Amino acid sequence: MIEGDLSKCFDTIDHNILMNFIEKKILDRQFTRLIRQSLNTGYMEFKTIHQNIAGTPQGSIISPMLANIFLHELDLFVNSLKDAFDKGTRARNTQKYNQLS
Repeated sequence: MIEGDLSKCFDTIDHNILMNFIEKKILDRQFTRLIRQSLNTGYMEFKTIHQNIAGTPQGSIISPMLANIFLHELDLFVNSLKDAFDKGTRARNTQKYNQLS
């Protein structure tokens, strides 16, 4: 079992890593450029524009989808760790089990 805290997931996604994941699957560069532009859009607070350097745009319709793409890659990575960790197909019999059987 792996335990983790994903509470700040939307705020901390690296744009370059996310775009590398997206560009591996989507070959249409006009579409991926549009996604990158939506990631780089800032937000306005008290008549000041702030640029996002990480994270997905809060309140955006594509924000949950982009987070899912990023977390899917995390799932694939954890599965590769699990596969490397697992040995054999079943647990070995203990000495006590062999005595009783």
